[in-house]
Amino acid sequence: MSILTQDDLIDLTKELMGGSSDKVSIEGYETAAGQVEKELTITYPITDDMISYWAVERMRRHSTYILMVESAHKFQYKQIHLEHRFKHYIQLIEKMDQEWLGAMEDNPDLFGSTYSDFSFYLETGFVYDALGRDVTYL
Repeated sequence: MSILTQDDLIDLTKELMGGSSDKVSIEGYETAAGQVEKELTITYPITDDMISYWAVERMRRHSTYILMVESAHKFQYKQIHLEHRFKHYIQLIEKMDQEWLGAMEDNPDLFGSTYSDFSFYLETGFVYDALGRDVTYL
């Protein structure tokens, strides 16, 4: 799946978000897309299928965060049933973040440019990779 422009990324995300997509503004989607572009250090067009997949997934995550923030102001102390929507958004975001961390750990060469500034450093004789693992004696 090739993503040619930011608009394509937004459209793919809207399709996957279903009925919730109408609750996020165009400005919200553009901001989320900007965050994804910085997070993955991508430029358009995106031709790699794995990067395209994660661009859409991270876009969904940031859009879900926008929905969570919108729901936060609706929370009322004495009416617990309004809490459930907010709680479900938090659970979705946590799940998406765990999948993202797993993907970065499984494919460090693919996502290595995301954390290139932190890839290796030397401190008190120990060397760690981008994921914080000790590689001193490798």
